[in-house]
Amino acid sequence: MEQENEPQESTESELEGTEIRQVQWAWLWSSLPWVVVLAVMLYLGFLEEVMTSVILIIIIVPRYFMWRRTKFTLTDDVLLYQRGGITSSKAYPLPLTKIKDVRTRYGLFGRALGYQGVDVLMDNGAVANMAYLPIVSDVSGKIRALIDQQEPAPDEEDSDSETPADSPPQPESPPSGTDNAPDDPPRSS
Repeated sequence: MEQENEPQESTESELEGTEIRQVQWAWLWSSLPWVVVLAVMLYLGFLEEVMTSVILIIIIVPRYFMWRRTKFTLTDDVLLYQRGGITSSKAYPLPLTKIKDVRTRYGLFGRALGYQGVDVLMDNGAVANMAYLPIVSDVSGKIRALIDQQEPAPDEEDSDSETPADSPPQPESPPSGTDNAPDDPPRSS
């Protein structure tokens, strides 16, 4: 794998650009299915209150720290995907020249709650999922605009712009009146 796509240990982004963070309640929304299951189990008597509280802390606290440390920085050259962890975060630089497409998805409640997911499709087939981004930030539109501004890579240049010396010779058409077709008169019906 190339060096530029390897994650880097980082606490802060050194890049200047547009910083995009997940919506405020992203840490809780990603934990919501677990919270509902634990609430039902507590209500039905399968778990005690203390055990339920401990499990909730184990589920919610790491997700909160991951949310606090996750951010996306969009510059003219790169999309820096800084994924948070409990104690640190990893930075994944995604060069805009290697991004093939950007897709937006809203999920079941995304539009109502004001968040979206953005999938960044790379030219090697990899997909970077950016979840719980604010709809008003128009991340996919900004990335598309920057991709359109990028110059194509040297191997992706238009191959139709061959010089006449490089193009193969074209067969000449026979002079008019010397067609190889038989000289049958046209038939009328």
